[in-house]
Amino acid sequence: MKKLGLGFLAASFLLFTSCAKDLTVTYQMESANTGKVVLKPSTSTDRTMVTINDQLVVDGKFAKSVTILNVPNGDHDIHYTADNSFYKTPLRAEFPIKMENGKSMTKLVEVPPYNTGYWVLITGALILPWMFFLVPSNQ
Repeated sequence: MKKLGLGFLAASFLLFTSCAKDLTVTYQMESANTGKVVLKPSTSTDRTMVTINDQLVVDGKFAKSVTILNVPNGDHDIHYTADNSFYKTPLRAEFPIKMENGKSMTKLVEVPPYNTGYWVLITGALILPWMFFLVPSNQ
């Protein structure tokens, strides 16, 4: 019974650990007269989509940050979204930028807080399985 409890504890730990990545994408192959944009969300975002000038550069990834390389000089529109139904409000961020030669810019993405349903689900997932170990069996 103790081995089963330890196995459940290990599986729970793996379930709730983060697998988010620092993503690096290239906007174009030409690197002359370009710069770099780093998008940093306040927390990791799941099913992340990033477009620059309506060109999809990140498609449905679990992101800790997104770095876009070889962004040409000039004006650009960057859109950052994450498809997570547990946010209180949808995450849809837009960044108009003006890139200058060799410049590196960082934009912070404000991630909305989780709604009540998320916290109920997480609490239930952590508490309910332990109830099976704590309730005495009638054998």
